[in-house]
Amino acid sequence: MSSGKKTVLALAAIAAMLGCAALAAFVILVSDEPPPPDDSDLAFVRPEVPAERNAWTYYDQAIQRLKMPEREKDADWPPAPPPSATAVAKPEEAAKTEPGDPPPDVRDRWNAIEDTTSWEQPLVDEVLKRNAEALALWERGMAAPECLVPEAVPPMGTVPWLYDSIGLARLAAVRAHNFARQGNDEAAMDEALRLVRFGHQLEGGRGVRVVYLVGATIKQMGLYAMTELVPAGRAPPGRLRQGAAELARYQVDSKALADALRVEYNFGRVVVEKIASGECDAATVLGYRPSRIDSLRMAFFKPNRTRRIMAEAFREMVRAAPMHRSEMPDLDRFYTVAMEEEQFVNGNYLGARLCWGYVANMASWVADLKCKTNVHVAAARVLLAMKAFKMEKGRLPATLDELIPDYLDAVPLDDFDGKPLRYNPAKKVIYSVGKDLRDGGGMTKREYVDFKVKERGLDPSRADPDELKSFESDYPGSGPDPSYPIEF
Repeated sequence: MSSGKKTVLALAAIAAMLGCAALAAFVILVSDEPPPPDDSDLAFVRPEVPAERNAWTYYDQAIQRLKMPEREKDADWPPAPPPSATAVAKPEEAAKTEPGDPPPDVRDRWNAIEDTTSWEQPLVDEVLKRNAEALALWERGMAAPECLVPEAVPPMGTVPWLYDSIGLARLAAVRAHNFARQGNDEAAMDEALRLVRFGHQLEGGRGVRVVYLVGATIKQMGLYAMTELVPAGRAPPGRLRQGAAELARYQVDSKALADALRVEYNFGRVVVEKIASGECDAATVLGYRPSRIDSLRMAFFKPNRTRRIMAEAFREMVRAAPMHRSEMPDLDRFYTVAMEEEQFVNGNYLGARLCWGYVANMASWVADLKCKTNVHVAAARVLLAMKAFKMEKGRLPATLDELIPDYLDAVPLDDFDGKPLRYNPAKKVIYSVGKDLRDGGGMTKREYVDFKVKERGLDPSRADPDELKSFESDYPGSGPDPSYPIEF
């Protein structure tokens, strides 16, 4: 055999050996599956709550009895008044219409009432009349000592009643505004407090993440209704002080948040197990049909490693639940963990996709939403106390310490840094340092809009007016220093 052939054969043998070694290394890499993690500390056992003690019993009945305007049933409701007779609550936010546009149907008209961009008293009266039974059941739920929502069913975890829960809350918000328009400010405040309690009960309902998020959204609706109604309201100072004290009960319950995290972890763990066993399709869970390449990458799945990452992340989040933002560990690092797991060489692309859904997106929920909700509760308490102070003394306090002890037991804390909430008398705002933990002195609405214009790199003289209005709608409570205006 010639030396050339020998060289070719030797090179071929070396290439084969290297290929086999690479294949072996790849097989070892993609099959590197650790044992299942010990996640006993994240276990959650649903309690047994008798139906008569469960607020959800009454909320569910209320939802079943809702009778709201529907598009195909215009004739069943009061006809739309002529445009000139429609009382627009906020003219600058009224919906734009073009010549030739069809008149709004009853659902559009009701949506405008819910959004406070118009007001039709006959339609409001009729909707409240038809839903008197639903609202009575809703109020009955407030008196129940516990709230346990239905379990979400894997793999999709759909919660069909959530949309109707928001509809029930929006109906109550309209009733609060209706009380205020009738001059019954105490009833309006009571309704706003019930909305806050409704959201608080759903937060503590031991549901998956989306249930907690809807609860937080409804709580915010009640708080916004209260802060909108207080400036022009004439509820007596004693009732305002009482409202400020009642709101203290609706700070985020860290145990309820920890329970919601455990429920979500266990839901995700079951989904991982169902995918691994072939009981459910990964594409269905992820909500999209993967490409051919992604399908190939998803074929390599390490359920135990995925569970380990999820357990580590949720364990950190449960530990962070009672902390102020400044005390929390770096939860954003799990974004990096999910990105690293997504690499093809890790052989766990599907696990990475699941980690994005169950881990990475949870970090902002714990770190920001919880603190922001607590700040809004604290700011509402201060605003109620300030209104009572001004009604009795004819002026605003020079500092928040002036509210102690006659109007507040203590200055509520800023959940971002754990220090007392801030007050800028010159700007007339109550504010938080926000997630950057820097005290910028608070922001007026004008300053917030200017900040957003600069952040987006817009030319103020050419900015879209609708976009500027969208910035205004994010205020109060957004921006580097979440701020709440004192408008009385």
